[in-house]
Amino acid sequence: MVESLTNSKIDDKLSLENLQNMLCKNLNGKRFFLILDDIWNESFEKWAQLRTYLMCGAQGTKVLVTTRSKAVAQTMGVREPYFLNGLTPEESWGLLKKIAFGDDTIGVNQTLESIGKKMLKKCRGVPLAIRSLGGILRNKSEEREWIDVLQGEFWKLCEDNNTILPVLKLSYQNLSFQQRQCFAYCALYPKDWVIEKDELIQMWMAQGYLECSIEKHCMEDVGNQFVNIFLMKSFFQDAKLNLDGDIQDFKMHDLMHDLATQVAGTDCCYLDNKSKRFIGRPVHVSVEFDAFFLLESVDASRLRTLIMFSSYDDIKLDREELTIISNFKFLRVLKLRDSFLSKLSGSIEKLKHLRYLNLLSCHELGCLPKSIGNLICLQTIKVSLAEEVILSTKIVSKLINLRHLEVYNWTHRDKTRGGFGKMGLQRYKGVIFSERLSSLTNIIEIHLGYCQGFRYLPPLERLPFLRSLQLHCINNLEYIYYEEPILLESFFPSLESLKLWECHELRGWQRMGDDFNDINSSHHLLLPQFHCLSKLAIRGCQMLTHMPSFPNIKKRLSLTECCVEILEATAMSQYSIGFPPLSMLKSIEIGEFSSDVKKLPKNWLQNLTSLENLEFFFLSSQQFEVIETWFKDDFIYLPSLKKINFYNCFHLKALPDWICNLSSLHHIEMMNCRDLALLPQGMPRLTNLCTLEFIKCPLLVEECQTETSAIWSKIAHIPNIIMK
Repeated sequence: MVESLTNSKIDDKLSLENLQNMLCKNLNGKRFFLILDDIWNESFEKWAQLRTYLMCGAQGTKVLVTTRSKAVAQTMGVREPYFLNGLTPEESWGLLKKIAFGDDTIGVNQTLESIGKKMLKKCRGVPLAIRSLGGILRNKSEEREWIDVLQGEFWKLCEDNNTILPVLKLSYQNLSFQQRQCFAYCALYPKDWVIEKDELIQMWMAQGYLECSIEKHCMEDVGNQFVNIFLMKSFFQDAKLNLDGDIQDFKMHDLMHDLATQVAGTDCCYLDNKSKRFIGRPVHVSVEFDAFFLLESVDASRLRTLIMFSSYDDIKLDREELTIISNFKFLRVLKLRDSFLSKLSGSIEKLKHLRYLNLLSCHELGCLPKSIGNLICLQTIKVSLAEEVILSTKIVSKLINLRHLEVYNWTHRDKTRGGFGKMGLQRYKGVIFSERLSSLTNIIEIHLGYCQGFRYLPPLERLPFLRSLQLHCINNLEYIYYEEPILLESFFPSLESLKLWECHELRGWQRMGDDFNDINSSHHLLLPQFHCLSKLAIRGCQMLTHMPSFPNIKKRLSLTECCVEILEATAMSQYSIGFPPLSMLKSIEIGEFSSDVKKLPKNWLQNLTSLENLEFFFLSSQQFEVIETWFKDDFIYLPSLKKINFYNCFHLKALPDWICNLSSLHHIEMMNCRDLALLPQGMPRLTNLCTLEFIKCPLLVEECQTETSAIWSKIAHIPNIIMK
C-alpha cells in the first residue's frame, strides 16, 4: 500500500512500525478509495490493527475488499457482502473465441460454437477456467478435436466435486514434462506471493528442470520461454515489466496455486505459523520463520530445496537453530533470510550438491570456507558477508559452473594480481583484478558495485557467454583493458546489456600494453565495436570519452551526466552489416551532458528510422536550443516515433515547435517541468496524437483549466488529456 501511495520502491528492511507511520502520514486527512483484492487473512486482530491506520482518512473514504472466503467478510464485520456472478454466456463465448482463435469477433461454424458453449456451461462463468480452456483449444479447428475435449472424463470430476480445478488440470496436462515440473515447483510460494522471475529460473535450473537442446540457447533462455508460456496460458498473471520491457516478476491466481499444490502432492511443502507437522516425505520445503523448528522431523536424505521466508519482527534465527542445515547433504537450493550465520559457514562445505545459495539479508557470515571451492556444482551465489570477511578470489575461480554471483560487503586485502572480477560484488575494497575470470567460461552476468582501491579491470571481452555487464560506483576505476581481437566478432561476442553508473574517473577502454596518456597510442584509434549490444545505459561517467562504438544497438540507449563524445563516435561510425548506425534503435533517453552537444553531427537523427520512444530529462534551455538545430531542415525525422517524454526539464518554458513535425506521434508526456507554460501553434497538425499528459507542470495546468483558454484550442482534438 505504501509503495502505491508514494509511487516509489520501499526498502523491504523497514520495520512494521515505520511502514505503519508512513501509511498514516500519506493518508492523513485525505479521501481515498482503497481496493484490497483477493484477501485470505482471517485474523481479527490484524484487521482491527489495519482499520486503525485507515481511520485517518477524510470523510467519504471507502475500502473495497474482494475475497473467496466468507470468513474474511465476517471477520471484517460485513453483514451483507456482495456476491459476484460469473460471466454471462455471451461474455464467456467471446472470451473463449478470443483465446482460442485470437479474435472475439471472428465467425465460427455453428457446430464448433455449439460444442464450445456446452463446455462453457461447465466453466460456470469463471474467467480463469475459460482462459485455460481457450489455451487447450488454441490451434484446434477440427470438430473431432473439440468433441474429444467435450467428452473428457475430467468434466465429470468438475460436477462431482463442484470445482473447476479439473479444467485447469487439463491445461496442466497439456504442458511438456519439463514445464509440469517447473509449474509444480511453484507450490513452494505462499498464495499471492510476488515471484521474482530470475530467482525462480535459477532455482528451476538448480533442480535440472531446464534442459537445453537448441544451439546458442542456454538454460536461462529455456526458463524465460517457460515463463512466457505460463503467462500466455494463465498459469501466471499480473506480470510487471522493468524499464527495458522485460518481465521482472508476476503472481499466481489462487486457483492456479491450488492446482500447483495438488499436482505437487507431498513433494512440495510450504509451512507457515499454523503448520503442526510435515505431511509425507517432502523433497522441496519452504518455511516461514515461525515454523523453522519443524525441520527437525524432515527426511534429510530426500530434501533438495530449503527456502526460508522473511520475519517481519526483529527476531532472528540463532546459531544453534541453523546447525540442522548440515544434515541436508543433498540440498540443491538453499535460501535463508534474517538469520545469524556465524556457525553456518562450516556446514555449507558439506552440501556437495548445492547449486543455488542465497544468504542475502543474513548477519554475521564470518567467512566462507576454502572448501567452498570444491562445490563445483554451484551455479548461483548470493551472499552478504561480514565487513571484515576474507573471501579468496582463487577459491571462487574454481567454481567453473558458476553463472550468477552477487556478493555484498566484500572486503579484500589481497594486493597481488590474484584479485578477481565478478558479478554482483558490492563494497569490494582494495582489490586488483586478474585474469582468473578466464576459467569461468559459463558466466552470463557480471555486476560490480561500490568497489574501491583499483584503477583498472582486466580483459572481459572474450568471456563467450557474457550477456550483461554492470559497473556501479567504482570510484577509482580509470580504464578497462582489452586485448587485440583475433576476429572483430570475438569482441564481447554475446554482450547484450552494458550499464556504467557513477564511475566518475572512468576514461574508457585501453588495449593491453598501451599507454593511455600517450597521444600516439592506439587508444586514439578506432576501437572494436559492440556487435550484439541491445541495451546501453551510462550515467555519471563525466570523463568517459573512449569506448567502443555501438552502431547496431537495438533496444534502449540511455545517456545522462556523461560526455557527448560517447554518442558522437557511434553516430559518425561506418556502416555495419549494411545498416546506418543507430538505425535499429527503438528507444533513446538523453539527459544532462557534461560536454557540448554541438559536437554531434547535425544530421545524426536521420538514421533513427526505427525509433519509437524518445525521452529528454534534466536538459537546460541552452541544450534545447542546440537540439532545435537538429530539426531545422525539411527532412522527415523519426518516422516511427510513437512517444516523446520531457522529464525534470525545469527551465523549459515552451514545448519546442519541431515537435509538431513528428507526425507519427501518439503520446506526449511532460513531467515536473515547472516553468513550462506554452504549447506550439502547430499542435493540431499532430493528427495521430491520442494522449497528452502534463504532470506537475503547474503553469501549463493553470492555462488549461478552462476550455476557452488559448492553449485549449491547440489540444482540443486530442482524445485523452491527463492533467495532474
